[in-house]
Amino acid sequence: MRNLFRRVTALTLLLLLGLTPALAQGIRFDLRAELNSPAYGEELQQLTNALSQLLDASILRGSLVTGRGAFSLDAELLLTDGTAAASTTFQVYGINSHWGVRSSLLGQTELMVNCASLLPFGVKARDYLGLPLDTAALLVPYTHVDAFAQVMWLLAPLFPSEDGKTVLTRTEVDTIVTGMERLCDEDPALNRYLEVTGLYRTAKYYCQRYFDLPEWLFSSLTVKRDGRNLTWSSGIFTIFKLRVKEDQLTAAFSLPTLANMEASLAHKDGQLTGSVDLSMDSLSADIDFSLPTRLTASAASFSLTVDAASPLLPEEGMRLRVTGNIQGNAVTLHLLQPDTGVQLLNVTGTLIPFDADPLPDWTPGDFTGVNILSVNGDSLQELLHDVKWPLLTGLFDLVAAAPAQAVQQLMDYAEDAGLIDLITAAMDGSYDY
Repeated sequence: MRNLFRRVTALTLLLLLGLTPALAQGIRFDLRAELNSPAYGEELQQLTNALSQLLDASILRGSLVTGRGAFSLDAELLLTDGTAAASTTFQVYGINSHWGVRSSLLGQTELMVNCASLLPFGVKARDYLGLPLDTAALLVPYTHVDAFAQVMWLLAPLFPSEDGKTVLTRTEVDTIVTGMERLCDEDPALNRYLEVTGLYRTAKYYCQRYFDLPEWLFSSLTVKRDGRNLTWSSGIFTIFKLRVKEDQLTAAFSLPTLANMEASLAHKDGQLTGSVDLSMDSLSADIDFSLPTRLTASAASFSLTVDAASPLLPEEGMRLRVTGNIQGNAVTLHLLQPDTGVQLLNVTGTLIPFDADPLPDWTPGDFTGVNILSVNGDSLQELLHDVKWPLLTGLFDLVAAAPAQAVQQLMDYAEDAGLIDLITAAMDGSYDY
């Protein structure tokens, strides 16, 4: 279930966010999805059969506007079985750290999402409900920004803002590494991030292994910036090298016997291509991608390949294959089974650019809705009381318009997973928080 969730979510984000360079103003979308249920195996047939029928009856349309660090996603989900139809609207808008959520299912009530709370909330959902929302939280950019804020402050001497050369003594580098090791334990955001990703032991291991490097091998660290180029070197070897030339970026990182990484990124003729090759003590990964950055009349292709192996990852690895193409306003994406190439999920539709009005200059204080990630027993009951009727009415309309067999299969799955008992207990106040 976790791998299914990860793959489907990654494909959705690739479609809606992968074209960000093309979304300087806005884009209207009209999308349909098709799930190949048999490809997911017998253990998931109950769930995937129901989801497949629902997707066949669904259309997602709306608009996405981005700019100045803000976004606004307005969408309508249309569900129909050919005889009845139900429309559910929702809007998600905000800035990196805070989102607002409105929906026809919520009536006049507005929700607020504090993105700094997404990961801890996801951990609780995983621990108590078995839902992989912690994985979903890792797909939100602010999760990473929040986790590494203190780390980047600590590493500031390694990323100078002005051209020149700085030499850090071994003692000064020791202080940085000691600070990194301390943050792994004392910074709640970083600690939680490392625990969720399974990288805690790896981070501590590398901090400790650094101190095994002999003085003659790592006596000092020279940091040199020249325009957009950056180099870290220590005596006889180069640790990090970043080079930017026109529309191409290359980077390399190496610590002898510990870790190696090479990466490249290029933007040419409306196509963004890149690759990453990473080898560490407990993680190896190969990533290759090619993404169009604008909508054109000529055909452009999508491709994304991820191969990662680590005892820290679920099933000791992650493999992802996505292909697709775009021509004019038409887009098609395929999520593939990595080994066989069998299509797991297909998304088709249209993307139409448009000139949008500038988004407001929102600040965190502008988001005053109910903080859905920090509700307790009393506030949850109050929220459910406020949204109960629009929620029940909207869900009733969706159920009436959905294929009957799919509804029954989803109800059976929810009951087996304990979700029905959880919802009813929350509504009548009997759930023990």
